[in-house]
Amino acid sequence: MNDELINGELLLGKKKSKATYIVMYAVIAVLVVFILFYYFFGCAVVSGQSMENTLDQSQRCLLLKRGFSVERGDIVTIEHPKPEKKGDMLIKRIIGLGGDKILFVRSIGNMYVDMYICKNGENRFKLKTENYLKEQKMTYGGSDSKFSFDVNGETIPTATYKPREEIESIDVNDKNISYEHKIFLESAVSVKKGYVYYMGDNRNHSSDSRYYGACSENKITGKVISISEPGSVLEGFLNFMFSVY
Repeated sequence: MNDELINGELLLGKKKSKATYIVMYAVIAVLVVFILFYYFFGCAVVSGQSMENTLDQSQRCLLLKRGFSVERGDIVTIEHPKPEKKGDMLIKRIIGLGGDKILFVRSIGNMYVDMYICKNGENRFKLKTENYLKEQKMTYGGSDSKFSFDVNGETIPTATYKPREEIESIDVNDKNISYEHKIFLESAVSVKKGYVYYMGDNRNHSSDSRYYGACSENKITGKVISISEPGSVLEGFLNFMFSVY
């Protein structure tokens, strides 16, 4: 009988020991997953209206913080360029990459502003179609406004002729280029290598590269890889994982 009790106690001890190891390994695995998750991923909470209708106030986005590259059209978070707002982030869309040239063109009637892009390595400015915009890019101040952008202290004017229907693209190597198109080219904003040009989707209510200038790529803190919808599983997951945000 004693031998049976001893064997039984030994067997019970082995089971307890095995269960303890299982729990310990499970806890370690969970901690590793959490550490890796927080190392590679982040969460951005939208503040303001500059990215409407793509992103709304208080909406949460899942960010990739490391190991990403950016392309035109990506939504990213960027360190705020104003020193007094150090620690704050902007969330905007990448419009131009290093080597690109961008033209802002005011239409006849001074009502709207179109955007043309000559991508790095190309020789033609093309009208940019932006289906994600909340509304057309209006000129500020009405028809008497002298529409321009302040880029790092330099005033960049916009061309003021030709409605969008008349120009689809401009070949910069065209030897017979018109005087009006030369004005186009003189108004171009060049994006330096290693920089990006960013803007909000709510173009009429966004402070972005039109005012702060292009941003160094090392100022990009994350790339949006998923956007949560109100009441969605992703929103609940982000609320749980990043409850400290």
